Order: sequence, then structure tokens, then C-alpha cells
Amino acid sequence: MDQDTIEINRKLGKIKRPMMNMTNSFEYNTFFDEKIQSKKRDNSYRVFKRVQRKSGLFPKAEEKKNLDDDIDSRTITVWCSNDYLGLGQHSKLKKAVM
Repeated sequence: MDQDTIEINRKLGKIKRPMMNMTNSFEYNTFFDEKIQSKKRDNSYRVFKRVQRKSGLFPKAEEKKNLDDDIDSRTITVWCSNDYLGLGQHSKLKKAVM
């Protein structure tokens, strides 16, 4: 109900409050859990890799299961970043930042 409708009803003495029926409420958690499981089954669920870039070793990086430790990490090559030319490793840029 918009504010104008509420004001008109108030002036007419017909204050209406929306009824909330808890027995027919939408089960958001169940709905979204089912959608997520469906996306996982059809391989369209996007999982972001945990990647830690290494200064001075462009384009090499470490792919990690957990960013906090080096267990099960592996070295990968990253070409799909905003730094695909390696300019973030340029000595003039490093000097300007420091």
C-alpha cells in the first residue's frame, strides 16, 4: 500500500493494515537452496578460484584451497587479469607506489 492510499484511508477512518499470513509465507531458503543445487548439478554454478599473485613472478600465481595456508596449492599462469601485460610489475610503477 502506498503512502497516498494510507493517508486517504486514514482521513476516511478506514485504516487498513496489510495482513500477513504466516501459513502461506514463501520459503525463500528452500527455493534458493534448490536453485543452487540445480546449478551445481548442471555445472553452471560459478566458483571463484582463490589466487594469490606473486610480486616479480608475472604471470605466475598460486592457486590455493585456503588463502591462509599453502596446503594443496599449485602454481598457475594467470593471463585473464587487468594486468595481462605485466605493467603492475614495472619498476617505475613500483617506485612510484613506494
